[in-house]
Amino acid sequence: MKVLFDAIMVKYTGVTPTWTPASVACTGGLHREFAPQKNVMPYAVMHHISGNPEDTFTERGETYLIQFNIYTDTTSATTLDTIASAFMTLFDWCTLTVTGYYFIDMHRVFQTCYWNDELKNWTYVIQYRIQIQKTP
Repeated sequence: MKVLFDAIMVKYTGVTPTWTPASVACTGGLHREFAPQKNVMPYAVMHHISGNPEDTFTERGETYLIQFNIYTDTTSATTLDTIASAFMTLFDWCTLTVTGYYFIDMHRVFQTCYWNDELKNWTYVIQYRIQIQKTP
């Protein structure tokens, strides 16, 4: 759903854009579904894990599971934790402006981090559940 991902990107970059702490810390940017090869680290990739309708007789709701994967090639877990904290500060219980929808909530449902010894990089995974409702 393009309008949802557009709302997430506006939240990430800032409205004007003013650049949020998350976008400043993640110098390689935030990308949807995949990042360009040889992208500058650290960077993040946003994935649409699932989405489902939650319709009633009078309302049309939708729930999405969105995942951010944050990658850094530094051996310091502290750098990764700093970037992940900036993402969580920005997105935990935030409000998004989604064109054509009432925004209900966005909350974190899962997080983990791990070192990939083969690629020599850290990955921090954060998942959020987002609920929206179609405006009449």
